Amino acid sequence: LKLTTGNGVGSTNTRIMRFTTVATNTATDDLEYTDSATLGGSIKFLRAGWYRVKQVVIANSTFSNQAGISLNSNQLTTALSAITQSNVLSRTYTTTPAAQGRSDIVAFFNVDDVIRGHLDTTGGNFVDANATTELMVQKVSLSGVSTGGGGGGGGGFNSLAEGGEGC
Repeated sequence: LKLTTGNGVGSTNTRIMRFTTVATNTATDDLEYTDSATLGGSIKFLRAGWYRVKQVVIANSTFSNQAGISLNSNQLTTALSAITQSNVLSRTYTTTPAAQGRSDIVAFFNVDDVIRGHLDTTGGNFVDANATTELMVQKVSLSGVSTGGGGGGGGGFNSLAEGGEGC
């Protein structure tokens, strides 16, 4: 699933990002994307497993701030920096207006987990309506990769740096 082009935030959930374009949606058995003018955008996991979650956020020309991804949060009008930290999946911070912030992680998600693009500012002021602003979720295979004991590398997929396409 790849969402692009920032489209402000929900009118009720004032810290939750919206996206204009569903660029790719080939994971309909695994993920459910919902966009609401009031609630913002959310991605629900329909199948448990390991997923790569990547966010690219372009700050608008007058703001520098923090953005990230919340997990199962009910603090949807609260700044990302102030929500319960166990509900913060990732965060990025830009110190320069019009700069690009990125986060890219692999994590295990349970059925009915919900992630959202979460901002520190209200009104969507942070996000530029730019096609480069994106939220991508990709199911990954960890077969043959030890998930215990820490350390080691490899996630069973090609990273963008290794020539992978994502989505």
